Amino acid sequence: MTAELFQDKKTLSDVAGQDSKAHGGDPKKAIAAVRSFLSAKAPSGEKTRGGDAIWNRYQLFLGDLPVLAEKLEVTFDEIQSFDYLRDWINVMSQWILKRGARR
Repeated sequence: MTAELFQDKKTLSDVAGQDSKAHGGDPKKAIAAVRSFLSAKAPSGEKTRGGDAIWNRYQLFLGDLPVLAEKLEVTFDEIQSFDYLRDWINVMSQWILKRGARR
């Protein structure tokens, strides 16, 4: 249920006409595709790091994730489930603050 009538149609219209890219279940390809999509939407002249740089930073995050999850007293599998989305966002936010947000 949405808070606003026809919100789903408005949201879908935002991506209408966009060429989707198949990633075949490969997270690295998915990251590169999302990066390209968002980069095309960024204001002109705004720096956007490349897909490989984002992938490398994600790998650092995954390496630290077990310790971060342990602090929350949740398992790695739990924190990756949709039911723990708030915890996932919390862990990511803490990690970014600890590591420093780099653009």
